[in-house]
Amino acid sequence: MKKLTRCLLLVLAAAGLFAQQKKPVVAVMPFTAGSGINASDADAITSLFCTKLADTGKVTVINRAALETIIKEHKFQAGDLANDEKKAKLGKALNAELIVQGKIEKLGDNILVSVQLTGIETKLTSEGDFIFANMEKVHEKMDSLADSLLKVIK
Repeated sequence: MKKLTRCLLLVLAAAGLFAQQKKPVVAVMPFTAGSGINASDADAITSLFCTKLADTGKVTVINRAALETIIKEHKFQAGDLANDEKKAKLGKALNAELIVQGKIEKLGDNILVSVQLTGIETKLTSEGDFIFANMEKVHEKMDSLADSLLKVIK
């Protein structure tokens, strides 16, 4: 009886492990600072976006330090991501399935954050543009942008 119980427990535990779906791995490239935005604000917004994206629980976000190391080692440029072959190479180097790119610009008194999520080996894409009144509002509402970008992920 004890052996049967142990076997059942092992089978249930294994079934539970296999039932958990693997989260897609996302590489968030440093957001580009457009007109009216300085590099430190762009970096802060990128960091905030990474945190909010990870907080959704739908994806695993690659650590920014690891991302920057791989980018330097492989000598990737921001423009390389327009080339599908180079994007796939970066994705493989990072073990990422998705890449997020973003641009931040000043739009009058507002801040415009535009992001695009692209599947490295799939046709999965998602885009989002959010306008924030100021940096405080960026912090308050960034989770909405992260959530909207991930609508395509089940």
